[in-house]
Amino acid sequence: SNSIGDDGAQALANASMNENNKISNLNLSNNEITSDGAKAFANALINPNCKLTSLDIEWNNIHNVGAQYIANALKNPNCKVTQLNISKNFIREDGAVAIAESLPESKITKLNISTNFINDKGAKAFANALEDPNCNLTNLNASSNSIGDDGAQALAEALKNPNCELTSLDISWNKIGPDGAQAIAEALNDKNCKLTSLDISWNEIGDAGATAISDELKNENCNIIFLNIEKNNINMKLNNTINFTMTFCAINNLKRMIENYEINEENYIKIIFNARNSFSNARNSSYAVGKLNENRIKWYDSLQNEELPYLDAEYKKELDDKDIKTRNEAVKYIKDKFDNLDKELELELEKKNKNFDEFINNQNLMNMLGVQRLLRQDFDDYGDFGVEV
Repeated sequence: SNSIGDDGAQALANASMNENNKISNLNLSNNEITSDGAKAFANALINPNCKLTSLDIEWNNIHNVGAQYIANALKNPNCKVTQLNISKNFIREDGAVAIAESLPESKITKLNISTNFINDKGAKAFANALEDPNCNLTNLNASSNSIGDDGAQALAEALKNPNCELTSLDISWNKIGPDGAQAIAEALNDKNCKLTSLDISWNEIGDAGATAISDELKNENCNIIFLNIEKNNINMKLNNTINFTMTFCAINNLKRMIENYEINEENYIKIIFNARNSFSNARNSSYAVGKLNENRIKWYDSLQNEELPYLDAEYKKELDDKDIKTRNEAVKYIKDKFDNLDKELELELEKKNKNFDEFINNQNLMNMLGVQRLLRQDFDDYGDFGVEV
């Protein structure tokens, strides 16, 4: 936000090629940079002296031509960029296709291409890239891009591909309807889908699409910890049910990720944040002031009737172990469990020194999640951290 323009971009690009330069993270957002400035940085990125790993050029005017320059640079083996924010740049379909096609040859793991009107054509290009075994992308923000059902269905197919490494997908503020939501829901149920975070808010999925996604949350293959589904013309009763289900899903999947050693120094803060957000959504949407919510009562009735999908099965054993037999006791227990977990996760996020070892050794939290006692040695043995044992 300094109006540096193309001349400023050229100067910074030149500086980044200096062998003594050590800058690895550069934010050039909202600076009136055009395709000429993008070309200057594209040339810099392929210089072996350039150490940039994160580049933010959001809210400029690079258009399709500038996107093509950047795409060509990303494919160069000298380019070290792993995180790129190229949103709000009037890129549109052709530029999106160029960026997408560069991904399998790039080192990019996190990409924000929101608010560029890439439409279904662009979404399909990204879907094709995600299916490539050489694509490293784990985080994609494609919000506000006029993506419809066709684009959502293409992305859903990519999520089911074993080569797809995507764990976070933001497709909010698009034009996705029930058919696209159904396709995404089916992908969540697929054993190859690695998605833990999904934002599909501000679309047009309606009750049918929301129900499809909610039903898949209960599947044992679903890894979702964070889900944003608001502003989709969903009736309030169904919205409350989804938020309640999402909270169960967050508990189960957070526990599963800890026990399967899927949380590490790089991702545990984000995962805690996402899980905590699920608890907060459930409390704000599902907890009626002064009374117990109808959805939790129905959930308890399903336990009593042995209608036990994967999501709920563990809670029946937990209630039995606590010798809880009545509906009111059970609903209060679950409400308290949510509230306590929410508070504990909030404390984790507030710690000045966010330390992974402290998280793993937080016995209070592990007990509330139902995680068996873990030692850091267990993680080291598993090999997630590349530690020789």
